[in-house]
Amino acid sequence: MRTYDTVIVGGGIAGLACARQLRAAGHDFFLVTDRLGGRMFANGAAMHNFGATYVTSDYRHIGRFIDRGRRVRWRDVFFHDGVRFLTIWHPSNLRHRRALLRLYARLIEFRGHLNRLRALSPRVCQAELLRDDPLLGRATREPAAEFVARNGLADLNATFVAPMVNSTVFTTFEQVNTFYYLAVLMPILLPTYLADFSRTIPRLTAGLCDRIGVERVVALETSPRGGFAVTTTLRDLRARNVVVATPAHNLRDFGTGLDPSWIGTDGVREIPIVTLHVRGRRRDEYRPEKLVFLRPDEAATVLIPLEPGLDMLFAPTPEPDLAPYFEHHEVAARVRWKTAIQLSGACWRRLAPRPGLYTIGDYNICGLEDSYLTGLFAANRIVG
Repeated sequence: MRTYDTVIVGGGIAGLACARQLRAAGHDFFLVTDRLGGRMFANGAAMHNFGATYVTSDYRHIGRFIDRGRRVRWRDVFFHDGVRFLTIWHPSNLRHRRALLRLYARLIEFRGHLNRLRALSPRVCQAELLRDDPLLGRATREPAAEFVARNGLADLNATFVAPMVNSTVFTTFEQVNTFYYLAVLMPILLPTYLADFSRTIPRLTAGLCDRIGVERVVALETSPRGGFAVTTTLRDLRARNVVVATPAHNLRDFGTGLDPSWIGTDGVREIPIVTLHVRGRRRDEYRPEKLVFLRPDEAATVLIPLEPGLDMLFAPTPEPDLAPYFEHHEVAARVRWKTAIQLSGACWRRLAPRPGLYTIGDYNICGLEDSYLTGLFAANRIVG
C-alpha cells in the first residue's frame, strides 16, 4: 500500500487546481480520476465541447488555461416572445427598458460582491465568506420568483431570462434562488466567449502526469491507523489528507465509508442532462448558425452553432424530438451527464468539514472559476 500526504479524488477543474497548487508548494500528493478534465469534456477533430460551454471576462484564474472561442454577441442571440424570434435589443423591447435597467443595476451590484468573495476564496472557505456578506446571503435565501416579482421583471423574465436559466442550470427559474438567477445572467453584463478546451488539459496537467492515475475509485474510508484509505481499481492508497473533488453521485457509487454528514451534500440538487451534437439544417425560423434559446417547456434548452451544419444542444432525455427545429438532422454524438449541475440552497457547505478531509468543486457555486478557487483553498489549507 502506497502512502501519500494527500490523495485527490477527481480530476476536474477543482481537483487539478488543487494538484497544481500542491505541486507548486513541493507537497507530496497523488490524484486519481476516471475522467481527466471532468465536465470540461471535448472530443473529435475540432475538440467541440460536451460539458462546460462558456467563459466570461471575470474568469480570471482559469482564463489562462482556457482559450476563448467565438465571442457571444447579444445582437446575434435570439429568444422567442411567443410570436417570433427576436434579440434582447429589438426595438419592440423598449417597453421593457425600465425593467432592463433595474436588472442591470442589480447585476452590477451582485457582481461586485461575487468578485470580492472570489478574491478571498483561495484562503477562506466559501461558507464563511457567505456568512460575512449580507447581500449574497440574502440572495441564497430568496427564491428567484420573489426577486422577479419584487423588481417588476415578469415580462422580461418570461421571454429572455427564464430560457437562459433553463439552458444554464437545466431547471426552471422557480426552482432556483436569486444567487443562481443573477449568476446565470453575468454573460449579459460581461464579455462572454464560447470555451475552447483543446489545450486546457495539457496546460493544467503540465508537470503533473507522474502524479495522476487514470483509474476508478471503488472505496474511500477512514483508516484504523489514522488518516484515510483509498481503494482504486488498480491500487490501495493511504493518505493523511483526502481531497474529494467529485460530484455527490460518485461518492455513492464507490461506497464511501465516511460519515455522510462529513461530506455535507444535504440540500444539494444534482441535475442530469444530455449533450447532443446534431448535424443537419435548422428550419429557417430557428435562425441557422445563430445562438437560439428555447422556451423551458421544449424538448431542448438551446441551439448553439459549433460550425456550419453542426449544432450543440442540451436536452433532459437522450432521444428528444428534434423535428420541430431541423429540416433534416442526425445525432452525431451524445454524452449523458449524471450530474451536469449541482445546485445548493441557502446553506453553503464547509469545504473542510473534518481534519484532513476536503470536499471541493461546485457544491456551493456552479461554474468553472469558482470550482477552481475551491481547489486552491484546499491546497492552501493543506500546505499552510
